[in-house]
Amino acid sequence: NAYAWHTARELGAVSYPIGYGGSGLHNSGTFAPMSKAMEYLSETRKVADSPVANITPDLIVINHGANDYIISTRRFGMLLQSTVEKLQTKYPGVPIIYVVAFWECSNPAIIEQGQKIDELAPNFKNFHVIHTADWNLTYTDEVHPDVAGARKAGSKLAMEIRKIMGEDFFA
Repeated sequence: NAYAWHTARELGAVSYPIGYGGSGLHNSGTFAPMSKAMEYLSETRKVADSPVANITPDLIVINHGANDYIISTRRFGMLLQSTVEKLQTKYPGVPIIYVVAFWECSNPAIIEQGQKIDELAPNFKNFHVIHTADWNLTYTDEVHPDVAGARKAGSKLAMEIRKIMGEDFFA
């Protein structure tokens, strides 16, 4: 019931989720912040030592921020800058789409993050931003989309990705 699965299904793509519960650009959650998750699948297992080490993605989709809403917008921007630079060094030429946290419609800190992402976007090549404020999702706990919310988020995200990448990208 995860929105990423629904998105991939609608696009005819394969999703390789890399992330940890509660993680973010700053927040380490159950393991590590995003910058470290790019290098480690777990605390002791490096990406380089796994089958995913040889996968070069066609597209990178990031949905972070909800767990970073407590840090300053300035700090969020600095972490975003360094993380995107790291991704673009590791995967040169691969488009990156940043999905603003689903709370964008109701949380002032997430609204500010979205503005910061928009502000930084021109600094990167092949970097795109998708805003979620008008998606009107339903949630299990005011944070995580429920089954219907995940389906809706998946459909909306697939539609927005097609607008950015074009219909032929997934053919």
